[in-house]
Amino acid sequence: MRRTIAIMTAMILGTFLVNASPQNSDGDSLLYVVRVDGKYGFIDRSGKIVITPQYEEASGFHEGLSMVRVRGKYGFIDQKGGIAVKPLFDDWLPFSEGLAAVKVGRKWGYVGASGQVVIQPQFDFTLGFSEGLARVELGKKSGYIDKSGKIVFQIDGFASGFSEQLAAVNSLSMKNQKAFFIDHSGKQAFQGEFSMVGDFGDGMAAVERDEKWGYIDRTGNVVIPFQRWSPWGKFSEGLAVVFVPKGVKYIDKAGKDAITGKFVRAEPFSEGLAAVQLKVGDDTASRTDTPAGTVLMFKAGVKYGYIDKTGAMVIPPQFEKAGKFTGGLAQVCLESTLAFDPSGRQQPCGYIDTTGKMIWQPSK
Repeated sequence: MRRTIAIMTAMILGTFLVNASPQNSDGDSLLYVVRVDGKYGFIDRSGKIVITPQYEEASGFHEGLSMVRVRGKYGFIDQKGGIAVKPLFDDWLPFSEGLAAVKVGRKWGYVGASGQVVIQPQFDFTLGFSEGLARVELGKKSGYIDKSGKIVFQIDGFASGFSEQLAAVNSLSMKNQKAFFIDHSGKQAFQGEFSMVGDFGDGMAAVERDEKWGYIDRTGNVVIPFQRWSPWGKFSEGLAVVFVPKGVKYIDKAGKDAITGKFVRAEPFSEGLAAVQLKVGDDTASRTDTPAGTVLMFKAGVKYGYIDKTGAMVIPPQFEKAGKFTGGLAQVCLESTLAFDPSGRQQPCGYIDTTGKMIWQPSK
């Protein structure tokens, strides 16, 4: 139930952005994941391979370390390809504030950058550390731990990681929805009657009341009035994406229209550019025979391109999937090679620069 609520909240608030496969994080490294002949390695910003493709799976670098999968187990490597944390784990989360959550069997704990187990695997569910605290679940208990593994306070509801000194808490009950924000002591930060809340970004957070969404500041004051729109992600670079009855648009911090267009979908800005999806052709359907039977393939006539903050299309729509720019590059994917491939791992993907030039040609 808790995971279901987490997924629903993430979908509404835009946590699941278009990202076909693991890629760089927040510019803390200029190495990018690539896939060659079914194996994962890394390139630099020029497109040169710097870590030979050899892993079953890999992620972007976080705090100088990247997850890799070897013989079905997860570990971490450094930026030279050296093993920092031996591949011994069944699941993982990226490094955050010096620790990474790892799973052994059915339990989660935390390891440090040198591979030492800092918090023994004991939790049923975890999030990464943010602002010194991490949300965990242990049996019927849900709360936040410090970096010694001690539960600092418990909380009833699905709670996010801390962002800008506050964490969003959403009810686990769909019938009696109540949402609010807590501070580092676990106390409600300010009064407010909300049915759902999102994380803070750029000093603002989306909140729902009476089936309408608005935005509040860190003191709880409503700065953008409640309207019948749906937010998609946090404010980023001064703009936020909202779905409206006639499509999707970007608003500024005053709630005014900043960028409008015939977008099917739009993503938050990163490094001055944002991926947007537009209708470019007709929808099609076809049948494909597989060992399991006939599969009906539906293909929407939409493609992703990139706009700048004036709304100008700077990279024409041509991609099946499009990630955010990090360190001057963005991962883009072309046509899917499978009947249904939501992960993107079987898609031909590459990297482009901010002019749209292909730095790494799409590869499988």
